[in-house]
Amino acid sequence: MTAPNVRRACVAAIIRWRPYLEVNSSTAKQQQTGKLAASPMEFLNQPWVNDTQGEAEVLFIQRALHPGDFWSGHVAFPGGKNEPEDKSNLDTVIRECKEEIGIDLSSPDFIPLGTLEHREIKNIKLNKLMMVLIPHVFLQVSPITPPLTIQTSEVAEIHWIPVKYLLKEPIVAYSPIEDVVVAPEMHTPFPPSVKVAAIPFFIATNNKKPHLWGMTLRMTQEIFGMTPSHTVMTQEEAEKYESKL
Repeated sequence: MTAPNVRRACVAAIIRWRPYLEVNSSTAKQQQTGKLAASPMEFLNQPWVNDTQGEAEVLFIQRALHPGDFWSGHVAFPGGKNEPEDKSNLDTVIRECKEEIGIDLSSPDFIPLGTLEHREIKNIKLNKLMMVLIPHVFLQVSPITPPLTIQTSEVAEIHWIPVKYLLKEPIVAYSPIEDVVVAPEMHTPFPPSVKVAAIPFFIATNNKKPHLWGMTLRMTQEIFGMTPSHTVMTQEEAEKYESKL
């Protein structure tokens, strides 16, 4: 049982179906004026899902850049820490996603599919529990994604990544803090030489490809039944995956 005074962070993995042929405005309006699906089975029986070719995608954010922040610019799910006004973990993730990307997960456009196992985030050096991460999974049941409004202080980019691309598991060896510029007095979480398992996105931002790695990668792997990756690679694993680059 997690201590009640431990801070919670709630994130959302948002999945949508994107038809290859754009859903026209009249079809979309017809879908919106009707009753939107309230369950995954109802969703799969929708004509714009069942009778059209398309693909499932999942939403990731790329964090805004902040000097001295090791994790700025990295890929994550939208979400954030709980606040006193939040009555539940669901309230937290709904509020945070509305603030960060302008999506209202409490609207009929989305249905919650469940939560993953809670993850404890500890300070290894102090052997202290710092936070509990609670991942939620949502399904977009409307044919057109509501407009997104990015909170630029928190989010730099939004990426919709095809699930079929992730399922190919194009794992590479990646150094998460290789390009991080920090002050001399700051201590990095691990040396730049450390390689981790990561999936590079095919979309380049400022001539660099964002990489899905760490806890966000492991949550993604759990959602889609992928092979779990190691947090940190051994030298043997690094050499194996570097040969694929």
